[in-house]
Amino acid sequence: MRHFNLDSLSFLQIQIFIAAARELNYTRAAKICNVTQPTVSRSMDALEKTLGLQLFIRNGNHMQLSPAGRLLYSYFQDMLRQLEEHITTAHQLQQGWLSQFHLICPETIDHNRYLFPIVKQYCRENPKIRIHYTLTDNLNRIIEEILSCQANAAIFHTFSISRLDKYPGIDYKPLVSTPLTAFMLRTNPLSCRDSVSISDLRAQKFFLPNANKNPEYFHMIMDYFYRNGIIPQIAGYTSSIAEGILNLQDNDEVNIADQFLMELSHPDCVRVPIRETESGLIIFWRKNDESDSITSHFVAYCADYFSRYYTQNK
Repeated sequence: MRHFNLDSLSFLQIQIFIAAARELNYTRAAKICNVTQPTVSRSMDALEKTLGLQLFIRNGNHMQLSPAGRLLYSYFQDMLRQLEEHITTAHQLQQGWLSQFHLICPETIDHNRYLFPIVKQYCRENPKIRIHYTLTDNLNRIIEEILSCQANAAIFHTFSISRLDKYPGIDYKPLVSTPLTAFMLRTNPLSCRDSVSISDLRAQKFFLPNANKNPEYFHMIMDYFYRNGIIPQIAGYTSSIAEGILNLQDNDEVNIADQFLMELSHPDCVRVPIRETESGLIIFWRKNDESDSITSHFVAYCADYFSRYYTQNK
């Protein structure tokens, strides 16, 4: 893989490239950027040398973008458009026209169902608040960002409560509670049931999360087994819930997760609720943010949203 020294890449070069790519003429690009034509020529030569790419194809007086040039032209246009939007937002924040709220959510949650509708509706009802969100399943990172004031709040799985209770600076609120689900192949004899118990799964082989990577989730599942006097048969350990589901190959293999997991492209897999188990989502934040009207308002809004959503969809 080629390595690039981007330290020599300047913002002016990007602006000149965009003008040259749009006009396909160095003289007109020079007028747009208020530089001389030789400056445009030298800048594009240097850019091609820095990137190791041919950006323009020249044939006499005719010039066109190369495939690589078309790709970068599209990318740089998007980059400048986003930069303009961010600068506008920064001005709005500075002048008090807008407040920014940083929310963290798990990567594996079904965002289209449980995250985007909340954010979209909240921003529509509160146009002066802009929500910036980060997606990660790394609970340590989330806690660190909450405590260091880099984020305002996080929506996460209920099994994280045992970890959060160790931090006196964090408070949390349950949003919704649902049973765990057993993911299995459609050919598994248990797949036709409306629900199963932990005891029903006694003879199954399980893909379990790696205890070192996700200890709270691992211990939650193991506790359910031990309460029912079951020592689970392990088919394998996985680094993520999604990995466990994708590895299902035999009729007696099961992966346990919650219903908020993002849908996977596994047409032969179904999920069956597990009776007398509990999972769900919570929202947590810094305790000293309780006086922050935006944080308290957003927490209350999420709790009300999930309450209404699950009442309507029962």
